[in-house]
Amino acid sequence: MPPVINVKFDQHDHRVYCSGETLSGRVEVSCTKATLIRSISIQVLGFAKTFWDRTIVCSCKLNCIKRDHSTYYDHSGREEYMSKHIYLLGSPDATPVEFCSGLHKYEFSFDLSPTLPSSFEGTCGYIRYLAKVAIDRPNTSILTTVEKFAIINAFDLNKDSPVLKLRADVETVYEPGCLCCSSKPFQLKASVPQTGLIAGQIIPVRTEINNASNLDVRDVRFYLRKIITYYSNKRKRKSSKTDIVELVSVSCAYMVRKGCNKFEEFLAVPKTQSSTKDMNLGLIQISYDIKVEVVLHMWRKNPFVVLPITIGTVALKDVVQNEVTFDKNSKNYGADELEPLNGKAFGDNEDVYIEFIDE
Repeated sequence: MPPVINVKFDQHDHRVYCSGETLSGRVEVSCTKATLIRSISIQVLGFAKTFWDRTIVCSCKLNCIKRDHSTYYDHSGREEYMSKHIYLLGSPDATPVEFCSGLHKYEFSFDLSPTLPSSFEGTCGYIRYLAKVAIDRPNTSILTTVEKFAIINAFDLNKDSPVLKLRADVETVYEPGCLCCSSKPFQLKASVPQTGLIAGQIIPVRTEINNASNLDVRDVRFYLRKIITYYSNKRKRKSSKTDIVELVSVSCAYMVRKGCNKFEEFLAVPKTQSSTKDMNLGLIQISYDIKVEVVLHMWRKNPFVVLPITIGTVALKDVVQNEVTFDKNSKNYGADELEPLNGKAFGDNEDVYIEFIDE
């Protein structure tokens, strides 16, 4: 029976580390009988990978017969963030050593760069970190095992642009008239007191609707959205794919035509990854926004506005927060549970939401 390899990490039972920390632990090799081993090595890897495909169907006529031609495009990319390799025992050219039966332990330690991006799992790509242990035995195959661990990059909003503390406003004017009929414009305004947020924080969205048109408003919808953009680097021409995930959705406020209304809704920021702005990631970019959409009756196009926001792990300081009395079970907050982090990084909390997915 070959040796059994176990990798145990120090201090972090959930295998979650913050960028800039030290990744340490030990490799345990259990032998049931005497075994010759030339070397034991460990490699730590961090990389991003993207993948998706696209099929384009073109139609043409040949001898009055219509034919469809399909072209298949495979898009993928890979970007490396970390690669370190050390030998815990021996070397590639070392003389094999006989291991007696029993448990053998070897310690390891790696310094993690403070610029490492957070772990991420998406539909068209991921950012993963692996610890790979290899045992080189003479006259037989190399024995390997792989353990995953997660990285969280602490994004301090106070170290980013001071614009995150300022109020943000956006406005649009929609004219529903056409050639056969005329109608007065429809005006939509929305604002948030700040654009820098953390998980567990409640953001008030103030909205003003001036409906001078002849259209009735069915409802007003608020969305907190996560925008994930994947890139490929395997072709000469760089391509991209964008996924939009609605993290929070709230609807309210029926409104009749030719009226004006001002109201405020509150959105709770759920647990999610930080924004990746200014991290210079080549394959996966994550951003967030708040979308306010007015749903009109009939077949009219719905007017909407979008407010970009930034989500980090450390809350803004010296910002006056609105004191809000709320019911945690209320759907108006878009979350069943609200657990503010009190300005701490995710790595300082026991409740970590990293999920390891096997290939």
